[in-house]
Amino acid sequence: MNQQFINRENVMVEKTQMKSRGSHGTALSESIGRRASIILFAFITGVFVWWLYCAVSYFGSIIPADEISIKANSDDPVIEQHRILTGPGAVTIAICVAIATALLFSARFRARVVSWIRFLANHRRIVFIAMLCWQMVILACFIPAHLRYDARAAQTSSINAVLTPGVFDNYLSTYPNNAFLYLIEYIPTRILYLLSGPILIENKLRAVTIIVFCMQLINIVIVDTSILFLEKTIRPISERASRYAYLFMALLLGCSTWIICPYTDTFSLPLSIWMISLMVKVFNKSKERHIDAWRIKEIVGFVAHFLLIGVSTSLAYAMKPSSVIPLIAFVIVWFVLCLGKSILTKFIPSILAIIIGFGIVAMPLQVAEHTVFNYDSSRSVPMTHYLMMGMKDHGRYNEADYRATVARPTIEEKEQYNLSVIGQRLEDFGPIGYFSFLLKKSYYNSADGSFGDNSYLTVLNGQKGTGWVAVGEKNPIHSHNIVPFVWVQDFLADGEDAHQIYEIIMQAIYILLVLGMLLFSVRLYLAKAKLSDIALEAWIALSLLGGYAFLLIFEGGRTRYLLQFLPLMLFISALGWGRRSQLKSCLRFGE
Repeated sequence: MNQQFINRENVMVEKTQMKSRGSHGTALSESIGRRASIILFAFITGVFVWWLYCAVSYFGSIIPADEISIKANSDDPVIEQHRILTGPGAVTIAICVAIATALLFSARFRARVVSWIRFLANHRRIVFIAMLCWQMVILACFIPAHLRYDARAAQTSSINAVLTPGVFDNYLSTYPNNAFLYLIEYIPTRILYLLSGPILIENKLRAVTIIVFCMQLINIVIVDTSILFLEKTIRPISERASRYAYLFMALLLGCSTWIICPYTDTFSLPLSIWMISLMVKVFNKSKERHIDAWRIKEIVGFVAHFLLIGVSTSLAYAMKPSSVIPLIAFVIVWFVLCLGKSILTKFIPSILAIIIGFGIVAMPLQVAEHTVFNYDSSRSVPMTHYLMMGMKDHGRYNEADYRATVARPTIEEKEQYNLSVIGQRLEDFGPIGYFSFLLKKSYYNSADGSFGDNSYLTVLNGQKGTGWVAVGEKNPIHSHNIVPFVWVQDFLADGEDAHQIYEIIMQAIYILLVLGMLLFSVRLYLAKAKLSDIALEAWIALSLLGGYAFLLIFEGGRTRYLLQFLPLMLFISALGWGRRSQLKSCLRFGE
């Protein structure tokens, strides 16, 4: 009897010790998490303040008072154009100032604007139909359209792979990161060849036009699907925030000329949003009990979910390698949440599942890419090349750096050359000089509210526009002067007087987007909550901060590169605007 009592007492002591160790791990996690979250949101608030300054100051590039001047850097083929303030631009600015003044001083007008926004947010179907009609107008106004640079090379390589299977592809040998996009574009090219082979053989230019048109239609579907998918992802977190994200994305992306620029910037969006949605569900369920208490069904569901995270991340990485940044941020936050007993029961199994899911997709995808396209990845430019280019001028693509890198025959020699140039440039900068350079580069990375949507689209025999976005003489609207579609061309074509209206409108919406991001970070800094309570918000903020840092260090210099992180920006800004009442509470009580 006494022996049974002693055994029972020993079991109780062991359980107490295990519970104490578990609570110690939880306390450690909460202590580290609280401090980390305060530091994170204090730092990111400063970043968003600078970001907002860049967005507002960009108006100086849209409407400068200088005369027209065009200059081209001999080391950088990008042409920069500065225009004087046009009549339409001046009228638009006057209207914007009048609206801003009325919002500040007229409560009645402010209430009416809020009611309009709520109406649009509550009638998303109307917004979607209107956006879709506008997209068809844009598509019609730029027929026949042709892409430039890397985006154009995709159609050429696809045609060559269909007509001459096994032909060596120099572009993919240099930039194998675009192979997934090429594989997708190969499909409509192959279908076109099966339906009408002579078009590809006899007239490649016409074939490119047809393929681009098909890809533009696919791109519109991808953009519109991404808008709906993001709204659905945010809805469980905040119904109001999901509506704001929907409106922002519909206006900034769905109504821009990016819908007719099929490239990795837009094709990566649904994959990134899928990855984000899966991670959101993890944080929503992060307070569930330990895995050792789960049933078999729950364990299978846990493993399957993280396998899907690995699959989605692998697809997003194949389309846009920097899309892996949210996963890195996820692992960091997830590790802190799992400190203690959950390291063995949750963290390690989840990471193993992600790795397996990543590999399940990555390996067969690479086989498919090499089967369709003949290229040599050993001739590719290394990551150090993008780091080197990111340290010159605006940090964007540089022809001189590119030629110097590809002149080296092996990856090892390329890396050695890149590292030597990087070291020399850092020495030339000095600490203060490099910091100053990064500030300047951050402006070019984040200031343009149109995301540089005119950087990849042009039309052969361009007659209207600067050549970035132009309307060709074969365009039926231009050749027959069909009004009012001609006005739409002027509105969208860079270099036209009316284009300033488009730029100013997009910039105003973009400023509101960045302001919402600032509201988000200020609210969470003032809250000073435990990481377990704001794990989702901390992960989103850390992901965007990682993307921002990536563009600062590597090739950037264009706001277009932010498109891959647009879902994160929209998520953060929507939460900022959607939870304004919580910010007022924090400001009032200093919580």
